[in-house]
Amino acid sequence: MLSCACILCGYELHAQAVSLVQAQRTRPSVARDAQSLCHPRVGVHATADAGTASSGVFPRFMARFPTIASLAGARPKAVMEEWDGLGYYARARNLHKLAREVTRLHDGTLPDKPEELRTLPGVGRYTAGAVACFAYEKPVPTVDTNVRRVLTRVFGNANVEMRNAELWKVASRLVPKDGPRAWRFNQALMELGALVCKARQPKCPECPVRTDCRAVRSGMRIHNRPPAHPR
Repeated sequence: MLSCACILCGYELHAQAVSLVQAQRTRPSVARDAQSLCHPRVGVHATADAGTASSGVFPRFMARFPTIASLAGARPKAVMEEWDGLGYYARARNLHKLAREVTRLHDGTLPDKPEELRTLPGVGRYTAGAVACFAYEKPVPTVDTNVRRVLTRVFGNANVEMRNAELWKVASRLVPKDGPRAWRFNQALMELGALVCKARQPKCPECPVRTDCRAVRSGMRIHNRPPAHPR
């Protein structure tokens, strides 16, 4: 069975390797991080893959609209102008609608429950789980592209995509029930997929859960598929 301890141990080792220890050991500030988490996850799932999120456009957008209130009070034209260059303009419109709805219905503070977050414009199951867990330390799963790949290889068939419902069921079973531990575990799974269980040329000998991995045990040849973008 996949070991939470192994995942977290591997996470700490790779965090040191990429100089992320300080950032990952710092507790999230709810008021600050709910905003910053929501911006990128609603806005740039796909654009990050294309490399545009790091080109300076998205930091510029965040500098112009650093809070939900500032985004909610902006004119639609101003929002679209600052977003220009990122593409996926429906995401910018959803983000603007979300800010206005949160301001109107939730006194400017994002809800902390996944089911409430999913009622907001542009927020799917992944985004709701990510905000609830990383900003509010709720013990809920987050399944992004990296986590999907890890769970498919460990529990399923590396060459056949697991059904979405099955993936979330497995993730829900694995996530610790303690909030801060769940935060670290979810981040660890994402890091495992990003740094070790890569889509191309996975580093199986370095994987902390290789002995539990069905793909490794069966000697499967791992095929690459275009990643699905979670919402």
